[in-house]
Amino acid sequence: MKLIFIDEVEQPHKAPGFFGIGALIVTSTFYRGLKEDVEDAFDKAGWDQDEEFKGRYLFSSSKGDTDVGVDARIELVRSIVKGTTAAKNARAMFCLAFNYEGRTEANYLALAGQALRKCPRPENKKGDKGLAAVFYDRTEIAGPTAISELAEGAATARHLTLVETPTPLTSSNGTPGLIVADILAYLKSWDVISPNPNETEQAAVFEKAVDQLHADKLKTIREILQRMKKVTAVGPSRS
Repeated sequence: MKLIFIDEVEQPHKAPGFFGIGALIVTSTFYRGLKEDVEDAFDKAGWDQDEEFKGRYLFSSSKGDTDVGVDARIELVRSIVKGTTAAKNARAMFCLAFNYEGRTEANYLALAGQALRKCPRPENKKGDKGLAAVFYDRTEIAGPTAISELAEGAATARHLTLVETPTPLTSSNGTPGLIVADILAYLKSWDVISPNPNETEQAAVFEKAVDQLHADKLKTIREILQRMKKVTAVGPSRS
């Protein structure tokens, strides 16, 4: 069965009007490993589990668990991204659908539909191979009925049967699928906005001045961003 996690991303300071919907698609057999990887990454970083989690907290030491510095957050992100974008790992994929038309209901639904249609078609329908379950970050941008209808249409287009209706979740430490979707959406948004980032732009991902980062940390950030090249993105057509 396919488990699909949806989250939105904006970059108001980097690119006004930029809006994207990310879809993390994993096989159900891969989920346990993903969950363990995320939990291990937070444990190694020493992240306080009582602190509310939000994706951008990973990139700014002034937010979330302020005892966890930028270096530890970089390693945390590197570990999660490496585990979900490895070329040999065909059990997980991610797509970011984006444009510059802003945060509206129509745009949310259109982009979510584009991202969901990147879900692989099942090789056959034996067992639960033809089933898919959708989970999305709770939002007021679009209503549950509209989200359910677009998900149903996308599932049908990919020859999948949707399990019940899409489930809204409040992002937290207990939603590793949304955590990974959020991290990948944020990083991929940087990749499509700045496809060839210089050192200053790389450092800006982690809200840190370039002269405050050691060369090895910049190398690690570069590795993280390069891995995002392997992730699918669907952007506006160019005339």
